[in-house]
Amino acid sequence: MRVKARLFRGLFKLRCAVSQKSNIQAFNPCIVNVMKLLIKRVDLASIAFLPSEDAVRESCTRPFAKLDAGCPYFGTSWSCPPNRPPLPEMKARLASCHDFFLVVLQESLPAGFKENKGLFKEVQKTYGKMDGALESCLDALHHFVPGSVPVYASPCKVCMAERKKPCTCPGKPCRFPDRIQYSLSSYGIDTLTTVKNAGIPIEVNPETVVSRVGMICAASPASIDAMIQHCVSCVKGIT
Repeated sequence: MRVKARLFRGLFKLRCAVSQKSNIQAFNPCIVNVMKLLIKRVDLASIAFLPSEDAVRESCTRPFAKLDAGCPYFGTSWSCPPNRPPLPEMKARLASCHDFFLVVLQESLPAGFKENKGLFKEVQKTYGKMDGALESCLDALHHFVPGSVPVYASPCKVCMAERKKPCTCPGKPCRFPDRIQYSLSSYGIDTLTTVKNAGIPIEVNPETVVSRVGMICAASPASIDAMIQHCVSCVKGIT
């Protein structure tokens, strides 16, 4: 347990195992310490968009786990429904993009973690570290790929990072309107269906592998190999 905890606290050391694929669906895995970073190019047609604002609302407010009211960020974040821009405007943000890349972090879970309080706490910490690592990858790729749009796994965390305070929504205006981080749900994207369409296995209720999913939408062609190498150079300092 102590060894694993030290691994979580240590620097992410990345080593790539780049597979050679000739088709447009090229797929490259990259090991991030005990995590696995996957970047895969997908067609726009394979991205599953929910059909309406009502469908987005239903998805966000659907009960899950111990959250009877659904996602706690619904109505409490400027990056999330119903307070983010209307769905057509969100989709229009991607209109200039021609290349779409799913960016996925996965990590194996220890056997029996749900029955072991110590392991369960470590797994909960891992979720937060995976969110941070994925966010850092997406930020790095956003600056690396010209004209790209990053799409995050979770709601905006800029206020917490900059001010150590929660989002001002809904009572006050956004503190950083030019830096809002929109998630897949904000764009009305059905994450599970999109990942399934891409052929990436994901556990809905993780028992053996936990996943975090984001996306980079590029205005011009981008190299998966180059993106992975950039993540390697930028994310290895994350703790």
